[in-house]
Amino acid sequence: MNVNPSLIDKNGILIDRPKSVKVSNYEIHPSFQNENYEISVTVQSENSIRDLEDLYTIKNKTETLNFIKENQLVDVLMEAYHEIQNFFEQVIEVKLELYHDFEEEWETLFLIVKLRMNSPSKMQEMLDKEEMFIKKWLFPKEKLIKGRLKISVEPV
Repeated sequence: MNVNPSLIDKNGILIDRPKSVKVSNYEIHPSFQNENYEISVTVQSENSIRDLEDLYTIKNKTETLNFIKENQLVDVLMEAYHEIQNFFEQVIEVKLELYHDFEEEWETLFLIVKLRMNSPSKMQEMLDKEEMFIKKWLFPKEKLIKGRLKISVEPV
């Protein structure tokens, strides 16, 4: 990546950094890692963001999509949608909702799976499947999602 010369002082030290750079359909977010000005780059395809909008019902869309980008959850959410469709029967809707606790200073994205319930007796089966999905799919991704994504299954 070429650095704009106006970002470097006369001693060759990086004095400022761009917040993001757009290249084609990709947005690049450089960030500093230490005093040696090592730069890591996060690349996210805008097409993936658009794909999320097509797959999910998103509450507070702008704020939620910004959270997804900032926490690098695009790929995880793309995978989650397809895994949910394969794992659960009778999926009606898959929603994304961002929850805030301003006093505790945390934000979490909830992925809510709405399932058709044909009978009340199926409720325990739904809860068991939810627990199994979380253990098999979500827990192994914990390092990647860092507690920023929770999954809930709800009957309709």
